[in-house]
Amino acid sequence: MPKKIEQILETEEAAHISQFTQDDNDWINSRIHDRADGEAGVECVIRGKMDRRVRKTRALLLQGLVKMLETHDIQDISVKELTELVDINRGTFYLHYDDIYDMLHKVEDEMFQEFNEIMEQKPVVTNSLASQGPLLEFFHFLDRHRDLAKVMIGPHGDLAFVNRLKDQIEKRTLQVLESAQDRKSVV
Repeated sequence: MPKKIEQILETEEAAHISQFTQDDNDWINSRIHDRADGEAGVECVIRGKMDRRVRKTRALLLQGLVKMLETHDIQDISVKELTELVDINRGTFYLHYDDIYDMLHKVEDEMFQEFNEIMEQKPVVTNSLASQGPLLEFFHFLDRHRDLAKVMIGPHGDLAFVNRLKDQIEKRTLQVLESAQDRKSVV
């Protein structure tokens, strides 16, 4: 029988879980396995920071997913194949994700969150749209995530990702154009 969160954490740590809702506790308890790395994963969730081991595991899983997406469609990738490729226990995969689609969705969400943060912090203050602004930042962003972006846009990629990226670019472009028009009408 899987351990409950209260059984894993020490008394003073368990006191902090009172701030979580019942849904949070249910979600955390659903991911606890009777294993040492399961306990470590729960402690990371509780403390609100990502442990180095968790970051390393997720990075390995992402590298493996990218490698598999180069030659396979997402529906043809199994958790077993991915975990064997990166030499990680399947149980460890399930500590982080529900399935391959959940992993892909979470990776995309993290990527778009970063993209939106970059676009939000770059105010357009120039009179020229050709300046080094949002478009250049967009290409820097793609360069940092080139492997993932390449497979997602490629033949085995995710059409929903492509459409989401297109929508985000369109939205930001309209904001830039409206901002430029507002500045022009003020002058």
